[in-house]
Amino acid sequence: MTTHPVRRGYAGEYEIIDYNGTGLKKKTIIRCSKAILMDESSFDSRIGVLQPRNIMNIINILRQIG
Repeated sequence: MTTHPVRRGYAGEYEIIDYNGTGLKKKTIIRCSKAILMDESSFDSRIGVLQPRNIMNIINILRQIG
């Protein structure tokens, strides 16, 4: 996830709809095409919760980019 703008022409970039409703403070982009492995201990706390419509949109992007 990043606060950088969506990069046009790159598959798998998704701007979270209604980021305020998720608990995030800034527009946030999920870069689905850039996978990183992280250990659970890397997460200090939860900063937000994705709404169902965002989750479904992300699932659809992941299916498209395989």
